[in-house]
Amino acid sequence: MSAIAALRGYRTQFLYSLHYILSSLSNDLVFRLEGEEDLDVLDNNGQLLYAIQLKNLGKTITLSDVLSDHKTSFIKRFLAKYSEATPILVSYGEISQDLKNWGKHKDTISEKEKTTLKKYKVTADEWKLVKSKTQFTEISEEEIADEIQKLIKSNFPEVDPIPTIGFLLNWLQFIAEKQQPITTKDFYSKIQDFAIYMTERIAVHNQYGIVLKPLHKVSTENTNQTLLEKEFYNATLTRYEHILLGLDVTREKYLETINDEIKENNTIILKGASGQGKTALLYGYVHNYVNDSLSYELNIQQDPVTTQQSIQAIASISKKLEVPTVFVINVNPNSTYWLQIIKESAHLNHIRFLVAIRNEDWYRASAVGVEFEHKEIDLSLSKEEAEIIYTKLNERNKITHFTDFEQAWIQIGDDAPLLEFVYSITQGNSLQNKLKQQIQQLRNESDQGRNPQIEFLRIVSLADSLGANIDVSKLDSDIDYQFIIEKLENEYLVKKSLDRKYIQGLHLIRSQKLVEILFDEFTTYKKEYAYKCIPLIDEKDLYLFLLQMFHLEILKPDQFIADLNIKVVARNWSVYASILKSFIWLGSKSYVENNRKVIDECRAICGGAWTMFTDFMFGSNYDRNGMLDILKVDDDRREKINDINQRLLPNQNVFNLATEAINQIDFPKEVPSTTFEWKSFGEVLFWLKNIPNNKEKLPLFDEIKFESSFKVMDSKSLSKLMLGMYSYSEELDMIRKKYVDIFIEQIKREFDVIHLSVDDNEVNVHYIIDILKNDVERSTNDFIVDILDIIRTALPDKKQFNSQGYGHRLQTLAVDYDDTHKTMPIENMPLEEWANINSTIIKLYEYQLRPDDWNEYRNQLNQWEVIIKEKINEFNTSFEKLFKGSVNYMPVVPIMQNILFERSESIKEPKSITEPLGIYGGKKRGTSNENEREQRNKKLQSKYELFFKSVSDFKGDIESFIQQSAGTLYSKAKLKTDEEHIHDENTERLSQINLYNAIEKLQVYNSQYKTILGNIDNTHHSKIETNTLFTTASIWKDFLNNNSKGERSAKRILKLKSDFENKIIKDFKQASKSNSFSVRYINNKTTDNKPIVLIDGESPFWTLMGYKEAYQIVQQTIDSPEYTSLKYLMLQFWFSNFYFIQTIQNKSLNNQWNEVRLYNIKDKLFEELSFINSISQPIEAKIIENLNIEGWSNLYPEFNDITKATEAYGKVLLLADHFYDLRLFDEIELTESDQEKLQQYIQKIGLELQQSFQAVLDSLVEWINMFPFDEDSYVNSEEEQEYFKAMINIKDHIFPEPKGDEEDYQLVMNMEIVSKWVERLKVCTESWGIFILLLYGKYIDKHSKD
Repeated sequence: MSAIAALRGYRTQFLYSLHYILSSLSNDLVFRLEGEEDLDVLDNNGQLLYAIQLKNLGKTITLSDVLSDHKTSFIKRFLAKYSEATPILVSYGEISQDLKNWGKHKDTISEKEKTTLKKYKVTADEWKLVKSKTQFTEISEEEIADEIQKLIKSNFPEVDPIPTIGFLLNWLQFIAEKQQPITTKDFYSKIQDFAIYMTERIAVHNQYGIVLKPLHKVSTENTNQTLLEKEFYNATLTRYEHILLGLDVTREKYLETINDEIKENNTIILKGASGQGKTALLYGYVHNYVNDSLSYELNIQQDPVTTQQSIQAIASISKKLEVPTVFVINVNPNSTYWLQIIKESAHLNHIRFLVAIRNEDWYRASAVGVEFEHKEIDLSLSKEEAEIIYTKLNERNKITHFTDFEQAWIQIGDDAPLLEFVYSITQGNSLQNKLKQQIQQLRNESDQGRNPQIEFLRIVSLADSLGANIDVSKLDSDIDYQFIIEKLENEYLVKKSLDRKYIQGLHLIRSQKLVEILFDEFTTYKKEYAYKCIPLIDEKDLYLFLLQMFHLEILKPDQFIADLNIKVVARNWSVYASILKSFIWLGSKSYVENNRKVIDECRAICGGAWTMFTDFMFGSNYDRNGMLDILKVDDDRREKINDINQRLLPNQNVFNLATEAINQIDFPKEVPSTTFEWKSFGEVLFWLKNIPNNKEKLPLFDEIKFESSFKVMDSKSLSKLMLGMYSYSEELDMIRKKYVDIFIEQIKREFDVIHLSVDDNEVNVHYIIDILKNDVERSTNDFIVDILDIIRTALPDKKQFNSQGYGHRLQTLAVDYDDTHKTMPIENMPLEEWANINSTIIKLYEYQLRPDDWNEYRNQLNQWEVIIKEKINEFNTSFEKLFKGSVNYMPVVPIMQNILFERSESIKEPKSITEPLGIYGGKKRGTSNENEREQRNKKLQSKYELFFKSVSDFKGDIESFIQQSAGTLYSKAKLKTDEEHIHDENTERLSQINLYNAIEKLQVYNSQYKTILGNIDNTHHSKIETNTLFTTASIWKDFLNNNSKGERSAKRILKLKSDFENKIIKDFKQASKSNSFSVRYINNKTTDNKPIVLIDGESPFWTLMGYKEAYQIVQQTIDSPEYTSLKYLMLQFWFSNFYFIQTIQNKSLNNQWNEVRLYNIKDKLFEELSFINSISQPIEAKIIENLNIEGWSNLYPEFNDITKATEAYGKVLLLADHFYDLRLFDEIELTESDQEKLQQYIQKIGLELQQSFQAVLDSLVEWINMFPFDEDSYVNSEEEQEYFKAMINIKDHIFPEPKGDEEDYQLVMNMEIVSKWVERLKVCTESWGIFILLLYGKYIDKHSKD
């Protein structure tokens, strides 16, 4: 290796300094780095002889590089600080000839030089001194490096020159920072120290292997980079070379943390789970941050002699070299020798230790005793960091099996170690190779016989890979599972749940990889271990485990049935129910496959509506023939559909396997003991009655057992038990009826139900929507439907289920529709048991139709886009031919043929985000016992909901337009030849509406496409452009209006937009000239392309007047266009919302704007706007910054008090309305306990109302005292008059009843008072907004005067 290659990276300043020192060893000199110049040379009395400046500019050095206005320029420094010494300029490059000629002209000054001297204020004598004394030297980095190597060899033959030079350069940098002088003696001494150190290191190396690996000398030259990359991505091991090649992903946050902590602590302990990237992170820190220090990897040897040698080697470096040194230690599993090494050395100033250690080894070390100061850093993978890693990996190699990071994070899980996360993204071999090493180590530790650790790991991994937990309480007490579990935990292969009741895999992906490693097709069968898993798995997970075993065909149904009671025993009702339900699922799957061809035929005829015309549904009263009549289906299709249903196998075949299982398996002997077991028992009772079987009748448990279970079960679980009791026998149904009151009380407790009445045929539910709980779910339609479903399940003998909510019908909203009011006959409420089978059949059938992944989904979507694009282009070009003067409709005949255009089936979500078992999905309300798999499925549904909706919305509208426009065109053509033909005006109108809707939906769809599929398809060649549909809209409008002239392109719509905006801008300018406010319209990038109306006034009063004026101008410009006009299309596309911002003196009041919908501006006068019509919302921070309208509330804290008072007032309105709506409970005959519960709730609401009301009163008193009435101001100011008018109105109406002069007002709440108060508050609210607005102005005036 050449010297320059070995020394590359050292600062050229120190390279030359080392060369100069080595060249001057024979002289008795003192050297000082970073003194007056880069290198100062002094005599032994401390007198400066030479001041050497190093230049490495990469260009020719000229006068401007050494002389400038600054006092710190080279020449001015010489004149000011060391004019007695000799200045030397050394350059790693050329020096201009003018400078080098100074010595020849040292006694003369040219005209050019005189100008320079005048400019830089240098005297003639000073200039002559500079020219006479300054020396110039040109050098080469390669030559200097070679000469250094020769000088070391000649002066110090006993040392290896290359490492010695490296040590000396590091030492010089350290000395430079300390600004310590170096004598010749110091230099010789340091060389000897290096020689001793090298001897010690060689001794250690020769005797014990590589104990100290110098990281600062590691290079990737002469290495096989391809092999290194393969090694890194396969996780065979982690090398420093991997970091040098940039193979890792830089984890900036942790690197910065280490760098901050190491300044204060000599030892950093980086701890975390296996696979979190600890070693790579420490290597990365050394590479990125340890530039001016020595760095080593210390490989600890587990014997005292070697350990002591290592300690001595470290001591040698630190004490003799005085060079900052960083040691990286990767702690081996179960090792504690490293503690002694750090203990002996951590106090040394120049030593830093970076320790990578697994959590369990750190616990072990802590138990032994950590006797040195240190800082712990826990390493884990956060979502923020994972996203950065995902982005960087995507930049290296585009990721296509996930649409984006969010999908990856949902599917991988938010607790994934780094190794699992990277594996899932890159699909590399790193995880599998690492796990193979661990498994092999476990095998090596055992005897030749059966390895209990491997045996248990197979069980846990197989169960966990399918989402099931091992129940600790079910483990055999004769086996030392505590030792086994602890060992596997230490290897990060399993973990205990937080409540320590279950054993789980560390992560789903790791468990799946372990299954691949631990099982094969020849000696170790998954089926054998599936049987071992079943008795150990938590009962809540068993059903899902069995389903996947059957789905993956690890278990065969016939063999499993034969093994019942032998290899598989149903010890309790939960296990029995799981086995039974898994066979119902298997029967559903078999039913689908046996009928797939028949269903395919139906789908070919009916498309996605095939489910409406096939008779497979359970628990359904759906009338197929009635639907065919409504749709006016022709006889030919009816005959085909009827034939299909005749060939469809009976849906009872679903239960064939379940019948065999019931007949085979023994009933459990135990009485259920937990809620889950009782629920499972109820499910078994239901299915025993509804599935054909020849099983003997179950013996009854003692009635007291049922009574006890009713008292402890939640309503949902209890409803399942009650359904089973009702279904199975009259004896059990009698018990159900006897204890139904317990169920009713449980429903009332869980769901804030005040009154629940049950008569012979009906159930009536009256419940409160508690607005204080701020529970969005409780105010939804699904909430009450779920309650009624639970009641319907528990009380299946009732015919109708009714509900009414209270407390949500607020006067301020005045909404006519009440979705809490339900009247649901039992026929419209199929049991969940039947609905689940129906849903599973549909999903299992459709799963095979789904695209495999996002790439296939995108291809299908793009193919559909191309078809639509071609149809639209054909439409536009055909009509252009018609408009050019065709005498008939021949040019548009192809468009008429679109009457036969068949809508394509919706493109199914890809399999990669869909549950293959068909048991999850839909929008049912979440439950507390959802498993991880179901939660993940719901998150994915939520993530892609907007995208799939945008596809469906646009697809539906554009395909409707294609069909409807064809029908309209045909009808128009027929009018020409058939005078009696009646044109369908409704279809014509719908064609326009659907086209306009399609244009609006296309904007959303294209945006969603880019968001979701942009990484996979960043070009979107098949994209349908909005402008193309604008052209279509113009063409279609002209055709329908018989207009053959004019612009038929997107320009026409854009001109409408331009005209609209120009009219608004013009009118705003006119209004601003004649009033004490200004109005501006802004709609560009600064407003995120939102139409913003900015109203500014000197006071809030004038701002309000400006808001009213601006609103009216916008309203007049909109001018109520027809829904089918192009103007309406333009408005709906670009101006569906307007954003009004009111500012006072160019500052917003509270950083909020009023968002007003287009339809409200079109239909409502300004005075008719309520706070619902004109929604006040926070302005986006970026827009505030862009418009420079930071609010007054940031300047004056009083504004925040006004905001709090306004919030309190809003709460008063809400609670008073809520309270008022509760009066309707008076219409119901409540029981004594119902009355008591209602009163407790009313008291709670009353207390909240009292507190909010008092807050409002306190604020009003403060404002009245702050701004008292002043007659002069009142007479002369319209604004002042409005302020006191509003205040008096508030004062007169804010109390529930007219108030006298008493000071201590007590709010007393009852229904009579509240009914009057609500009306008074409506009057009060009319003034509150203007009052608060003018109050802001008073505070602004007050502070301006102050």
